[in-house]
Amino acid sequence: MRKERIGNYQEKERRNEISQWGFDRPTCIIDSQSGPGLIGDPAEQSYMRAFLMAGEDDLVLTDFQLNQTYINGYLKNTLGLEIPNFWVVNHQNLETLTDHLISDREALSEVRQWLVTRRSQVQFFEVTDKEADLLECMGNPRATCGNVEAASEIGSKTGFRRLCRKLGVLHPPGFICQSFEDTVKAVDRLMKVGRQGLIKVDFGTGGYELRSNNLFSEKDWRKSGKDLETYVEEKLAYFKHLLGKEWVVEQYVGGSLGSVHVYIKNESEATSPVAFGQDCENDSYIGGYLPCQSPETKIMEEEVAKKLVPALQERGVFGFVCFDYRGNWFLECNARPGALDFIDHFVTRVVERHQIPSPYAWYHAHTNLPVDRITFEGLFQRLQDDLRPEINDSGNLPLITNPEVLPWGRSLDLTVINYGNGAGVDRAKRGFEEFRGIIEQKL
Repeated sequence: MRKERIGNYQEKERRNEISQWGFDRPTCIIDSQSGPGLIGDPAEQSYMRAFLMAGEDDLVLTDFQLNQTYINGYLKNTLGLEIPNFWVVNHQNLETLTDHLISDREALSEVRQWLVTRRSQVQFFEVTDKEADLLECMGNPRATCGNVEAASEIGSKTGFRRLCRKLGVLHPPGFICQSFEDTVKAVDRLMKVGRQGLIKVDFGTGGYELRSNNLFSEKDWRKSGKDLETYVEEKLAYFKHLLGKEWVVEQYVGGSLGSVHVYIKNESEATSPVAFGQDCENDSYIGGYLPCQSPETKIMEEEVAKKLVPALQERGVFGFVCFDYRGNWFLECNARPGALDFIDHFVTRVVERHQIPSPYAWYHAHTNLPVDRITFEGLFQRLQDDLRPEINDSGNLPLITNPEVLPWGRSLDLTVINYGNGAGVDRAKRGFEEFRGIIEQKL
């Protein structure tokens, strides 16, 4: 196992306030892209972002070396952030980082030793059967998610729907299906009352783009000229092997899109839920912002605090959890860090390090630039002055994430922090567009 940097661990006071960035004890971070829709996609397997949460006492495992210009040139030298330990597990052409770690006995032994000597914990991105097997291979250390089986169940579309039904939490009208016949009946029932809907796989992520959901409507059906059975059959065929044993057919609801985020520390402690705004295209997440001030924000935060968090604590589900919602309907539960958790931690670190004054707001999204012309090294060379907080006096500070996906044709991500008098999301979004233009000019 290659070790990019090994810090000498020293006992020191860790952050005990879990509402701030960072963990309350040394943490081994395994950015496990193990969801069924992510396996087999090299870009998704390169989506390493959890290290943005890690401090100098933490350990980050990857199965390839992260971009060193980004880690050392940008995060460490330009932004002045503390850097965690990075260990690179041998890549053996298996499906995921989790698989590579399970298959590397030497790496497992060293990680077990690291965990034991530091009384540490493990932080996964996704929690699947693969991660349950990995924990067993590690000697069952403490995992931030708590009960792995319960976390996986709550994180499924069907599991969350059953939980909402039991708790009286508002969620879109719909059905849990286990067969083609169930699905035809569910689609027919929703279309007969004039509703369009979504078919959702149980363990999907990433929306339509990653075969997580598929939209249907009577208008679309009539336009196809096909009988209902054929129309539904083709909708289900889109999911291929991802459909699973159960899936959901539900009404497509309207309203502002957002997610409520919380960190559940244990059976009795959790942070106050915070709502982030989200942007999406084709029902796929493309970005988000904070603060979120939609009419539903307070209602959704209160529902999470009063009903959902206690229910998860009772089941032993802890760690990062985010609940997606639209309008006043809860859509699904992600029993893992959400994409915006990584960004909010990153922003908070930079704000603390450079004493950026309150109030501030941020906006984050894909840049959708011509990636065939971008390398992070080339971009960083051209943008160094624009990225330095100490010389930036524009009121808009840009932050860059996700350089690892560029070689696979995916988009670089950009976040802009807007601060000073009159700071707000609209200004942050304008700052985003301005800096995106600067990047395009300098390509």
